[in-house]
Amino acid sequence: MTTPLLQLKSLGIDNIMKFEWVSAPSSEAIIRGLERLVRSGMVNEADGRLSEVGAKVAELGVDVGIASMLWKSKEMRCSEE
Repeated sequence: MTTPLLQLKSLGIDNIMKFEWVSAPSSEAIIRGLERLVRSGMVNEADGRLSEVGAKVAELGVDVGIASMLWKSKEMRCSEE
């Protein structure tokens, strides 16, 4: 659920709870996804907007978990391995 939420945020849709889904996920799933994005630093906790890292991850077009791992490897200087 985090990848579609991140994509919506990157498109400027900040109020995801009011987004008109074709097949709407549960509110609980949306909240858990948003919490995961906040914990991973892709969404700012203060205002709920996409962070700089979140914007870069959204451009990759891969699963949020994989993208997060790639960015962390860069920070820890182990991306060559």
